[in-house]
Amino acid sequence: TERSLSLRFDTLTVDLEALRSAGRAAGGTLNDAFVAALARGMYRYHLAHDVDCDELRLAIPISMHNADGGVGSGAGDGGGNAFIPARVEIPIDLPDPVELMSTIHDIVDGARHEPANELVEPVSGIINRFPTAAVTSVFSSAAKSVDFAASNVPGPPVAMYLAGAKLLAQFPFGPLSGSALNATLLSYDGTLDIGIVSDPAAIADPEQLIACLAAGFEDILAAGEI
Repeated sequence: TERSLSLRFDTLTVDLEALRSAGRAAGGTLNDAFVAALARGMYRYHLAHDVDCDELRLAIPISMHNADGGVGSGAGDGGGNAFIPARVEIPIDLPDPVELMSTIHDIVDGARHEPANELVEPVSGIINRFPTAAVTSVFSSAAKSVDFAASNVPGPPVAMYLAGAKLLAQFPFGPLSGSALNATLLSYDGTLDIGIVSDPAAIADPEQLIACLAAGFEDILAAGEI
């Protein structure tokens, strides 16, 4: 619950196809499995510190691209990244990994189809006219009510080289923006490299956190092996 200006950086690596298979086991996607693993790990971390927490507030970018690769209305007509930030409350204490992934899928899908998304672009144009101090105050308050953030970024599916040297891994680190933790996933050549940024004021036991997150991924990956 505490916040500071300090940062800590950690990493995890997960097999891409294994996590994708876990998502399919719940009728969902790799992203559902990713968020569920984080939720499971966060629940383990809270229990390790004698806190029985049933849900957390998650900030997650919602893609506005259509199934055919086009951009949906409200996200603009340009190329590149087309997403809007969403804040949702997700359960972290569901014992069944498949149920957890399925529930998270429904919650995120609900945020993706929220009618208010159509208002993001026109409202943004209005907000840009407000004084910077006013905008900063409002968004800072909203950001601090977020427990953790998660992003899933597709990367190159094949090995990359630089001056003849093979790139072994690439870990992305996303901004906290007021949250206690940010976990960003970047796929690369069959693996998922996960960069974890945490606020030491909120996460006082980072080694335990990483161990819990790793165990959370193991729980979710096991669902794909059944």
